[in-house]
Amino acid sequence: MDRALTTMSWVWVTLGIIALAAVPFTGTTGRLTAIGIAAVVCVCASYVGWQIHGVTPLYPVVMLASGAYLFTFDLPARDGDMADVSPSEAVIDVIANLVLVVGVAFAVRARRGGYSRRDVADGLTVLLGAMVVAWIAIANPLIERRDLSAADAILNGLSLPLSVILVVLIAALLASGLERNRSTVLLVVALSLNLVGDLMRGLIKSEVIDIGAADFVTAVYFGALFTAAAAFTHPSIGRAFDKRAPRISVNATHRLAVLGCCLLFPIALVAAVPGESTLDRVMRTTLTVLLIGSGSLRLLNAIRVSNRAEHELLTRSQVDELTGLPNRVQLISAIGEVLDDTWRTESRPSLMQVNLDRFKNINDSLGHELANEVLCELGARLRGLARDIGAHIARPSGDEFVILDRDAGSPAHAFARAESIHAALSEPFVVDGVSVFVTSSIGLAVVPKNRTITPEEFLRRADIATHRAKANGRNCIALFDESMQTSVTQRMDMENALYGAVERRELRLYHQPIVEIETGRISGFEALIRWRRDDGTLIAPADFIFIAEDTGLINTIGAWALLEALTELRRWINEGIVEDTTTISVNVSPRQIADPHFADIVQEALTRSGVPPHLLWLEVTESMMLSEPEIARSTLRRVRAMGVRLALDDFGTGYSSLSLLQQFPLQRIKIDRAFIQGVADRANDRSLVRTIVAMGSSMGLDVVAEGVESIHQLRVLRDIGCDKAQGYLISHPIPADAMRSTMVALSDLGSLGFFGAATRTPDAAVTQAPLPTRTSVRPGLVAD
Repeated sequence: MDRALTTMSWVWVTLGIIALAAVPFTGTTGRLTAIGIAAVVCVCASYVGWQIHGVTPLYPVVMLASGAYLFTFDLPARDGDMADVSPSEAVIDVIANLVLVVGVAFAVRARRGGYSRRDVADGLTVLLGAMVVAWIAIANPLIERRDLSAADAILNGLSLPLSVILVVLIAALLASGLERNRSTVLLVVALSLNLVGDLMRGLIKSEVIDIGAADFVTAVYFGALFTAAAAFTHPSIGRAFDKRAPRISVNATHRLAVLGCCLLFPIALVAAVPGESTLDRVMRTTLTVLLIGSGSLRLLNAIRVSNRAEHELLTRSQVDELTGLPNRVQLISAIGEVLDDTWRTESRPSLMQVNLDRFKNINDSLGHELANEVLCELGARLRGLARDIGAHIARPSGDEFVILDRDAGSPAHAFARAESIHAALSEPFVVDGVSVFVTSSIGLAVVPKNRTITPEEFLRRADIATHRAKANGRNCIALFDESMQTSVTQRMDMENALYGAVERRELRLYHQPIVEIETGRISGFEALIRWRRDDGTLIAPADFIFIAEDTGLINTIGAWALLEALTELRRWINEGIVEDTTTISVNVSPRQIADPHFADIVQEALTRSGVPPHLLWLEVTESMMLSEPEIARSTLRRVRAMGVRLALDDFGTGYSSLSLLQQFPLQRIKIDRAFIQGVADRANDRSLVRTIVAMGSSMGLDVVAEGVESIHQLRVLRDIGCDKAQGYLISHPIPADAMRSTMVALSDLGSLGFFGAATRTPDAAVTQAPLPTRTSVRPGLVAD
């Protein structure tokens, strides 16, 4: 069907092209033939457009009926008479064009939902410009040369302005959602031909051009008729009138270019063609004044719209859309004004930055819309609190609000006001019938006495204090002092230096031995990372690992540490420094576990180092498995499937440690040093460690005691059946290049009295038994 319709549409185009090149029909036979052809074309194209493509019948019927009329009535006589200028012909012509203009205007209005003032002003400007041209080129020559009355002349000249408006409306219809396809292109071509025909016909009537051009005009109308038929017959016309088609924004430059032409060309024509009579001059003046007035209205409307848009843009740039509070831009300006107003006074303005704690949990549980309502309620409550103390409030971003108090007086007074606001926020918020409790961290900054501070620096101090409040456990207030600035500066320096530390080979591994308590044999090592900066400073993990996790560098550092540890173990085994059953333990960060490629990284490290998977222990903590349990469980199972073994570090410090032994594929637990410190002196700690060891043994888990620092602790651990131990008693963490000498020093640990099997004694006997002093351990046992 579509192929047949496409063929039909191209038949109409072909006939139109032939018509453009051929001499039109003449005489009575020609007129009757033309009427018949036009009628057939109108009926066929209207039926196809309406019944098959679903196009509203008004469009094809009016278009094609108008074309049939134009073709029928515009055949000039061939007996040498002048073109027909009868009033009846002109009235019918105007009515047909008006019907077509009104139909398309309603179509545009329906698609756009109405006309704006700008649209009306633009249409009026185009119409008046076309009327000026029509008066000078058509109507006035008809009065002067063919002795027509002014009314008849104007009536004969109205076709041109109406055709121009029709073309403009079709362009608006295209911009309001018509799809730009073959049918719409054909429609534009048809209307353009119709406009050319109207202009030339008017010039023929006014004898501006010779009547011999009538044949060409008839061919143009004939081409317009058949092109319109092709447009409504083509299958793409159905998509063109689809109401779901998106609107197309009209380029303002194109719109202004059209309006400029409609203004400049008529005015230039008035200036170039002199007036021939009083009526001519009056009409020219009247139409020109109206045209300029319409253009001025359009300009005033454009200025008004521009000013309104500028005002809205300025408002949006300074006001938070969600809460209606000033945003960061206006806040900075307000801080600057307050600092300028108070710099010569004793008043010390303060800034309170209020930040909701764990707002992401509220967002995830209630949803984005209700979470926004919480923010709005919070903003309203803070606005009231700020009004009570005469302060200025703003919302710079997210769940962050800032209160500017221009008359805090002193840090103590400012802190008291912050406490009252903090207490007021403890009341629940009722959102959608649900009570929502929120806590807040408040950072407080007070203008220094020397007043040498900028608004940005003042705001940054409040932000630093807020971060300190969150670091202190949240739901509290922190007052800025210079030590915070120093801490932030040091952190920034360390963060910048940490980037590229791996490439600069500043990171290195230290290894702490893990020994079997029963035999004193070295069973493995725990790899501990250290950072020696380029100035020689050695930095412990506790001082930079958290920065690496915050910045995401931990993935890169962790991958390096894993490969480095396995590579060093492989070298020690190959050189005979350690036994081929010696293991290596590597700590894993929560962000590494969350990395979907972590298992692949482990596999690559094993492959490159050539170390068997069972010699690698990965040490994980409870927190990383509780934050994202599904991800952790999936990742650890993939790693365990390779043959790598898993150890739970710092066992006993968390409330879910026991449940983790059931949920995750663990083979070792490491008792936290907090319990080992009191195992020799406190019965409760000893009982707890004994329980952990018994539980681990019953579950077939390897048990390692961390932080063993005295012979007494080691002996107690031996007596209660703990498998392995590590700590300063045995060895400090040592660099890889000192491993050979360390292994020599630790080679005869089993011969020492506090290793090996022993008879279990009661707790009191163990506590009171005489022990060797630490100095009895031979030099080299405790490596540095």
